[in-house]
Amino acid sequence: MQPKIITEKSIILAGMSFYGDPFDTSNAWSEENQIGRLWQRLMRYFERNRDALPWDLHQTANYEVHIYGPETETEGLFEVFVGFKITDISLVPYDMVVKVLPPTGYAIFTLTGKAIFEDWEKEIKAWLDENSYQDAYPYNFQYYDQRFKGLDRIEESQIDVYIPIEKAA
Repeated sequence: MQPKIITEKSIILAGMSFYGDPFDTSNAWSEENQIGRLWQRLMRYFERNRDALPWDLHQTANYEVHIYGPETETEGLFEVFVGFKITDISLVPYDMVVKVLPPTGYAIFTLTGKAIFEDWEKEIKAWLDENSYQDAYPYNFQYYDQRFKGLDRIEESQIDVYIPIEKAA
């Protein structure tokens, strides 16, 4: 797995968050785990507020950000944010969350088909170690655009995983 390396300015996102064990309801990639439920909640929000929002969720790329803390390794708890990129924070409704990701370098890994479901974190960690990189921040995000066809068409799908990186000391 060979990533593309880029430097990105701040990324401003709007969406919704969940904090806890995202797999407490279902261990697999499914609409029944907390991540799937969070995506469903965001989709329902857009459906109910379609006329009031200046964005079309289906016409933009979507982001799934995993933010890790001290309790991630010990208890399996972390924040999951799902949303989309914005340029004008003043348009974000009060009941949505805004995340500002810092300017940084990213290693972008493209996953195809069933590889999306596999334990790609270990493979990415090995690549970082072998290439003298380390995590620059305790988060990563998955980027979903028109290449992602849905869980029911995973064999035809691709996503990009962005890992914030810096050279290891």
